[in-house]
Amino acid sequence: MDERPGEPALWERLYRLWIAHADQLRRELGEAPAERMLAEAQQVLLTPAGRRPSC
Repeated sequence: MDERPGEPALWERLYRLWIAHADQLRRELGEAPAERMLAEAQQVLLTPAGRRPSC
C-alpha cells in the first residue's frame, strides 16, 4: 500500500476551497457539476476520518 501521510489534509483543504468558492464553481462549471462537487465535499468533510473509504 502506498502511504501518503499528507494526502488527507490536501483533500480536506481542496474540499473546503470548493465550499468557499461555491458561487464561482457554479458560474464556471454550471449548476449540476458544481452541486455534485459540493455534495461530495460536504459528505467527505462530515464523515469522520477513520470511517472514510481508502483509495
